[in-house]
Amino acid sequence: MPSRVIINADDFGLSTSNNQVIVAAFCQGLISSATLMANTPAFDEACQLIHAHKLHGRIGLHVN
Repeated sequence: MPSRVIINADDFGLSTSNNQVIVAAFCQGLISSATLMANTPAFDEACQLIHAHKLHGRIGLHVN
């Protein structure tokens, strides 16, 4: 049976710098997914980045 490793980035939406690092990691193929935090300072920016970088289906919800 083939193995699969999922590498997830946490706290998408927490800050602009977190968002930039997470998008860069997606672009470089370093992560498989990320979890988006609602009610955080850079949430709206993160949502825009999800659309701009076509990350649909790779983002989960970080319940906080």
